[in-house]
Amino acid sequence: MFKIIMFVRKKQHLSTEEFIKLWEAHSQKVINYKEALLIKDYAKTFPFQPTDEKSSTQRETLPFTFDAMGELWYESKDDFLRARNTPEGQKALADLRADELKFVDMANSVMWLGTEERIFDKLSFEVKNWTVLDEYFYLSDYAGNSVADFDKLIALFSEDITMLSADGSQMKGKTAVISFFKQFFERNKTTKHLWETIKVAENTLETHWAVSGKRKDGTFFAFKGKDTAKLNSEGKINYLKVEFL
Repeated sequence: MFKIIMFVRKKQHLSTEEFIKLWEAHSQKVINYKEALLIKDYAKTFPFQPTDEKSSTQRETLPFTFDAMGELWYESKDDFLRARNTPEGQKALADLRADELKFVDMANSVMWLGTEERIFDKLSFEVKNWTVLDEYFYLSDYAGNSVADFDKLIALFSEDITMLSADGSQMKGKTAVISFFKQFFERNKTTKHLWETIKVAENTLETHWAVSGKRKDGTFFAFKGKDTAKLNSEGKINYLKVEFL
């Protein structure tokens, strides 16, 4: 996910209690504007004040001299940029920025933008004791917003993959599968899968799944179904049949 991180210094004339109270009021504004700005999550962290040297976690680093940290998450960089170019988004930003000046010392605060990589969420499926189909369903929820995850998803398939989609159409070869997934992610904004995979035979896996999602036109969908996969000698999916139940 794309995010903003800010190390915040309060206005010098404010007490810590006044600073926290003003940020609480500001947080409600962020909540009110979350749809206009496409914000997915929001967090504040206040520094722990150790009671003695043993409880300090600074190690050999410089001391933390800020009063707090704020974080905002977005589904993607495209969402972050798109929201800022709408009349509603620009109005929301103007109001939030004016409000921040009441309690934030901007000149002595630090802000940066970046893409978050959640390491534990992305352990290899061998480490997680997952099958290749488990990894397929997991990556399907992220590959639309991450080139790296899209490449990982495609890498699960063999070059001679045969894929039977739920509508009865058949695709042959990795190029056709790449085209299929690109079209899928162009239509759909977010998805969330739940699934369970079992081994039904040597090199054959079966997954029962359910999915809900939101299309880019704003409509929602939900389906359940079954996928059957056969693996080649390298552990790649060389046959995948998708069925709605």
